[in-house]
Amino acid sequence: MRTLILSPHTDDAELGCGGLITKLIEKQNPLLGSVL
Repeated sequence: MRTLILSPHTDDAELGCGGLITKLIEKQNPLLGSVL
């Protein structure tokens, strides 16, 4: 599963999706993050 995480500020992705990001990394899923 490929995942795109969009956030309006640089720390919002980590604060809002930190648990999900950790799980995706542990499962070696492709992850792309972008700050708008």
